[in-house]
Amino acid sequence: MLDIYEEVVKVLKEGGRAALATVVESQGSSPAGASFKMLVREDGTTLGTVGGGGLEMSVCQMAQDVILSGEPKLVTLNLTEEGERAIGALCGGRVVVYIEPLGKNHTVVIYGAGHVGCALARVSLAAGYETVVVDPRPDLLNAVPEKAVRVLRDYEEDAALRDACERDHVVIVTPQHTRDYEVLRAYVIRDRFPGYLGMIGSRRKVRTIMERLAREGVPQEKLGEVKAPIGLEIGALTAGEIAVAIMAEIIAERRQRRGEKD
Repeated sequence: MLDIYEEVVKVLKEGGRAALATVVESQGSSPAGASFKMLVREDGTTLGTVGGGGLEMSVCQMAQDVILSGEPKLVTLNLTEEGERAIGALCGGRVVVYIEPLGKNHTVVIYGAGHVGCALARVSLAAGYETVVVDPRPDLLNAVPEKAVRVLRDYEEDAALRDACERDHVVIVTPQHTRDYEVLRAYVIRDRFPGYLGMIGSRRKVRTIMERLAREGVPQEKLGEVKAPIGLEIGALTAGEIAVAIMAEIIAERRQRRGEKD
């Protein structure tokens, strides 16, 4: 049991994600006993057991859903061939398993609560990402979906304070070019780069800002990681379409970088 807890600490320290499955109830003929535990990592590998066989396979699949959604599950599995929640086993018992997510979920941090920012917040939440919207304008921030984390703060101040990691996807859509520049600069001058960093704007605006950052000594390899202009090329025109293009690019970058598959 100790090795599972040690691995949990390791996963959390490394900024990874996993799910911990615990048998909370076992009835009838079942290979699983109460308190059996299994850690399911993001890559699908496991440590420990909840009983093996089809039961364990089913729990592993549900654990992947928990990792992606960030929401815990309490599930009842019947060790029978037919019926609701049946797993095709012949034991005839019943097992209740609690599956809890561990580690930081993927987060989309949006600087700007304008039309594009609000639309992106809705799309991000629908895609299952934790969503944070930063804006110093309370009236616009109030229009952001309630399920998002709404941060009433100056863009530059938040960017300087926020410790972004690979699971953070940063989108810069403030109402002013100078504010976009300040936020982008706060991220590219640090050692730790977010998993995705994108800025909205015309090619001319992007070129001007990138040239300025280069003159200030920001390495070209860092500037090359910035997605600007932002979003996949899908011919997007409206705020909603631009939001879809941005979210599609975030998902594509994440999957390609991590080799993740549904």
